[in-house]
Amino acid sequence: MPPNLTGYYRFVSQKNLEDYLQALNINLALRKIALLLKPDKEINHRGNHMTVKTLSTFRNYVLEFEVGVEFEEDLGIVDGRKCQTIVTWEEEQLVCVQKGEVPNRGWRHWLEGETLYLEPESNKSPETPKEHERWEEDRAASGHLQGEPDPPTRAGSRGCCFLCGQQGALLSAAGARDPSNSFILSPAPPTHTHQFPDQMLSLPRPYSSFNSNWSTHPRMEQMVTGGR
Repeated sequence: MPPNLTGYYRFVSQKNLEDYLQALNINLALRKIALLLKPDKEINHRGNHMTVKTLSTFRNYVLEFEVGVEFEEDLGIVDGRKCQTIVTWEEEQLVCVQKGEVPNRGWRHWLEGETLYLEPESNKSPETPKEHERWEEDRAASGHLQGEPDPPTRAGSRGCCFLCGQQGALLSAAGARDPSNSFILSPAPPTHTHQFPDQMLSLPRPYSSFNSNWSTHPRMEQMVTGGR
């Protein structure tokens, strides 16, 4: 019987991501953004209906689907693609297949203990470097998904610049959560600015203002762990 993946998973670490993205011909600017984003995952699993939220302070991505039913997925805010997607179970692994202009893309999720793994797949060469990321379930944050009270807020904690890591803003006094459980920044004055090369001006619209989100790419292996 497939496991229930419901839970809130906190990002922990990554390795080989830059080499992996370079092998997929992802441009330098987007690679740098991907390296700096450390998103969380929230999964709500009810029977065959699933909602998977990838959450960061800059852009969230929500995937909602019925297991075994093909649907159109709009990845415009991720990498500009639209595709026909189907998600099925292979024993205890949740497997996604995406059909579109970039063939043979997809991913697979599975649990080992309280650790959630993600391995994206593609038609790239077996020599493509594997990227490895880790998250763990945050049981306190997972409680509200099971009908328990919301976890304590983190009002007043500091936010970091996603380009250099420097402290840059305060998280909202509401515990950095909006009604959809997204992390947000309060309107605090910026502490510093960055200048970007001309090539940034030619980025697709979702990236031109750095409203970027985490993107899974084929053959990238990821793990998801808890607590910050």
